[in-house]
Amino acid sequence: MHRIAKGLGGVATLHLLLPRRASVMAALVDPALTPLEQAAAAEPALAQAWVPLRQAFARLPQPTALWRHDGQRLSIDGGLALVETLLAILRALRPEAAEALARAAAILARADLAALPRRDVADQTEGGIAFMGVAVRETEPALTEDLFAGLPAPRPMAQPLPGLEAWSCPGAPIPWRLVVMTEPGLGGSAGPAFAGWWLRHLVAECVVSEALPTVDPAAIRATEPDLVLTLACDPG
Repeated sequence: MHRIAKGLGGVATLHLLLPRRASVMAALVDPALTPLEQAAAAEPALAQAWVPLRQAFARLPQPTALWRHDGQRLSIDGGLALVETLLAILRALRPEAAEALARAAAILARADLAALPRRDVADQTEGGIAFMGVAVRETEPALTEDLFAGLPAPRPMAQPLPGLEAWSCPGAPIPWRLVVMTEPGLGGSAGPAFAGWWLRHLVAECVVSEALPTVDPAAIRATEPDLVLTLACDPG
């Protein structure tokens, strides 16, 4: 993140550190900064664009539901909370875009996850949670892209590089070019547990890549983005 922040210069950027469930539960008792957050706050290039995601998640009504059973990967609830938190921050930072951001927030408000039927999580791993010797099946809300009814479907743009997604959605509520750089395993748009699934519908042009550790900041600048997001995983 620090390397990207220094290399991007004046490009509008937000840095998000994805917390684990245990660290958010700890924040309910002690909201003090973790050593990693303290280090980020001490770096001017990071501090001015740092998103306090751990603290934001701790303030939500049911933070425990934001992760899968392993407490590390976001659930669909967590993916939605991540994007809603992002929009709330952007409304404060970009008041000139308030109308577009409000339209995007109104679309997210359609997602009544508690009212949806449940389905088994497709990629459950062996050795999961068991209760009295009986394996617990992990389920999730049966959310579909019908949520975005009335919007043009995002179109994939030709990209020859592996691990890179580029989407065009001219009818999206936010008329920006957004670049999302993540660590491996956090990016993509395979489903609503990933931020890219939501953002490709909400933003006119969205590029999602898991090359955060290796990307050249000059390559990001060359796309002339309106906003860059970096997303890394808190190792704590």
